[in-house]
Amino acid sequence: MILANELKRLKEVERFLAIKSSKKLELNEIAKIAAQICNTPIALITLIDTSSLFILSRVGTKLQKVERKNSCCDYMLSKGGLFQVTDADRHPQFMSNRLHKGKLNFKSYAGVALRTKTGLCVGSLCVMDISIRQLSDQQITMLITLAKQVVDVLELGHNLKVIKDQYDLGKKGEIALKSLFDSTDACLLLLDKDLNILFFNQAMVKFTDYHHKRQLIVGDNFRGAISEDFIDRFLSNVDLAMSGLSVQKESFLNEHGDVVWWQFNYAPAYNFQNEIIGVFYSATDISALKAAEAETLEREQMIKAIAYVQSHEMRRPVSSIIGLLELIKLDDTVTQSEELILLERAVLELDAIIKRIASYS
Repeated sequence: MILANELKRLKEVERFLAIKSSKKLELNEIAKIAAQICNTPIALITLIDTSSLFILSRVGTKLQKVERKNSCCDYMLSKGGLFQVTDADRHPQFMSNRLHKGKLNFKSYAGVALRTKTGLCVGSLCVMDISIRQLSDQQITMLITLAKQVVDVLELGHNLKVIKDQYDLGKKGEIALKSLFDSTDACLLLLDKDLNILFFNQAMVKFTDYHHKRQLIVGDNFRGAISEDFIDRFLSNVDLAMSGLSVQKESFLNEHGDVVWWQFNYAPAYNFQNEIIGVFYSATDISALKAAEAETLEREQMIKAIAYVQSHEMRRPVSSIIGLLELIKLDDTVTQSEELILLERAVLELDAIIKRIASYS
């Protein structure tokens, strides 16, 4: 259980360390107030991980990080979150402490734990003095209050970071999605229930400008961008999409003398609650597909015509020759010469070839 709690504590420390400097000014102010209230030259706000004390804010020193081992803040953790040392020179735990004898050279220490809402201690708000002294009960109470304020600032900083990360992620996704939509030749448009424009891609901008001489703006109503000869069909298909049906239509437009085929799609747009909030409309140029279909149909008709010629026109004279040979064979006065046999064999072979070609066709 102790190990599990320590892992949870370290996870909380990690999320607060990720805040970086977004709340540095607020933490600096709290450290200054702590030093003023306790009348000490040194005040620190720390986060404690497995081996180090990360100093988030400081008064009276330039230290940014120190070892956790044998530190006052580490000892404060083991004492339940509130710890005072009146005279470090006489305290057995800190007589050989390097901070006590070295960079900070403190004599007295008072520290309060930074506790999260779940009760985990992630660090400390502490003050130090170069003189032997003990804080009053009122000063300890104020230090505890300020420690709670530090945790509130850290929680706010973390929440703001989460919001910013989500916003950045959403922005990246939006940019990637817009890039994807703009890279397609299909015209894409998203409308709300009142036909107000929510989204469109570049292909839709070009289409509307070319056919309707209108500029698309998010928030504007799309009715004004629809030509009079197309609006009735458009609204009718939009109504079907609003009712939950997907509609697909094909139509051609005369563009400066050229016939261009388009496929129009109307689909209901849903929110996360599976409610219809509008219509997703797309238009795709299918002229190349229509040309390929026409070419395929023409090729099929040609093949059928060839098959008909092969199976009827070419086989008719061959069938006549075969019939004549059969009559000749029935006449006893006609000698079955080698030439006649070869002729019959050649005609039958030709007939078989014609049948095979017709079958392939």
